[in-house]
Amino acid sequence: DAIVSLLASTPGLSATTLDELAVRTDQLTDDGELVIVGLPTTVGGSLAIRLAPLPNLADEELATASMLPTTDPRPGEWMRLIGLIPTNALTDAQVTLIIADLQQQFLAIRDSVEVPTSYSFTLTGRRTPVRIKLHNLSDTPLTVRVRMTSSNLLFPDDDQTVTLPPQAFSDVEIPIEVRRNGRFPVTLEVFTPVGELHVAEPVTLTARVTAISGLANLITGAFLLVLITWWARHVRQNRRRRAAQRASLNHPLRGDPSFSDSPIDDSHPND
Repeated sequence: DAIVSLLASTPGLSATTLDELAVRTDQLTDDGELVIVGLPTTVGGSLAIRLAPLPNLADEELATASMLPTTDPRPGEWMRLIGLIPTNALTDAQVTLIIADLQQQFLAIRDSVEVPTSYSFTLTGRRTPVRIKLHNLSDTPLTVRVRMTSSNLLFPDDDQTVTLPPQAFSDVEIPIEVRRNGRFPVTLEVFTPVGELHVAEPVTLTARVTAISGLANLITGAFLLVLITWWARHVRQNRRRRAAQRASLNHPLRGDPSFSDSPIDDSHPND
């Protein structure tokens, strides 16, 4: 009803069907004079240069927008500006300024998340959570995806997606499983929730693992003690056996001709 009332009260507007629109259009007049709109037969310059950065720019917009709350109006304005880039209504200089301004806004949002510098931490259990402290410098809650990787450690929960409150530090817990003791490098990466766009440069941490302790060390020590004791006893037995063989070969009775296996005569000649 509102549309019908609008058409009825507006001069020059009338309702029509889609079929009629496809075959007939009214003439445009200005104070009764016919208005002729001329369209250029050619377009100056090539749109290919403008279209080339659009895929990367759209991906960066989508990734950065995923950090913001769903009610934030900025992604809508970004998409509107990106939609203007292919048109010839803007000069090349204007398009360059739009792209530079958008990229600056995207970078400013990602740079609002501060990650820790390189440091060491200790793992004392076979599964120990490690706390990573992140800082949101902006006035808006920002969502990020945290990933830790190492060739010597396991991360059973994979990536952690967390929302960081504005103007605050936040602790992100990353469970880690260990298999052996030692010092191992760990890579910390923070991404946008959508895409693989880094929020900051990867940071190398150092994990010091002392998880195999207590009863495990006692069992390992006892096993080694039993093994060493068995080996020492085996060596002593071999040495004694070889010594007995040498003593038997060097016995003085072995070279006496009178020594024989014949029975000893115990008779007395005086009897």
